[in-house]
Amino acid sequence: MARSFKILIADRNRHVREFLQREFSAAGYECELAANGQELLTRLQDPPHILILDLEILRIDGWNLLELWVTNKPRLPVIIHVFHGENSNHPLLASADALVEKKGDPDSLMSAVTDVLARYYPNKFLTTANH
Repeated sequence: MARSFKILIADRNRHVREFLQREFSAAGYECELAANGQELLTRLQDPPHILILDLEILRIDGWNLLELWVTNKPRLPVIIHVFHGENSNHPLLASADALVEKKGDPDSLMSAVTDVLARYYPNKFLTTANH
């Protein structure tokens, strides 16, 4: 199912990026990584199906990026991946498709990705789920 979906993982921490890439690749997803805002913007030239975003990404403000996605149509699905309490009251968080706490266990993030993909790509999700 996952093989037909591309995830862009944008996180300030190399270890987090690589850990998530291993986990999602093992689950069959195609993964791309961005270490900073400039890399993120470059990777968005060929948009992924979903973005996992650390709002504290370097060299560009993640908040500005999130605001761009909120106003962009069609909107790229975004999952915000944060530590507990980090930026928890910012109004733009309500516009994200999911907010997942960084806990070192990818299960909740994996579940959020599956849920968001099913909402945004129901036909493709059903087609790939049957194979």
